[in-house]
Amino acid sequence: MEHQKPREWYLKGTFVFLFCVIFSVIGLIFVLMNRKKWTERERVTYLLFSLLTVSLEVITTFITRDFLIVSTHYILCLAIVLMHVMPMKNMAR
Repeated sequence: MEHQKPREWYLKGTFVFLFCVIFSVIGLIFVLMNRKKWTERERVTYLLFSLLTVSLEVITTFITRDFLIVSTHYILCLAIVLMHVMPMKNMAR
């Protein structure tokens, strides 16, 4: 078996998701800069999540603060995080 090098703390999923939620535009830039360090599945998940958070920020800042739109964005973000985390827990078993 090939021994995998442990990842740096800033490339782990929890940090990336929190970074994209707190600093959405900077999180998108962070994901784009580090996209070659993740697998294809992780790259797509992080990119989709960061684009959703940026779109939420743009919509709430410039267009509207409608509760339905904001809650739909949060539900989509939660679904993406769950789709990313659940298979990881199944692999660990």
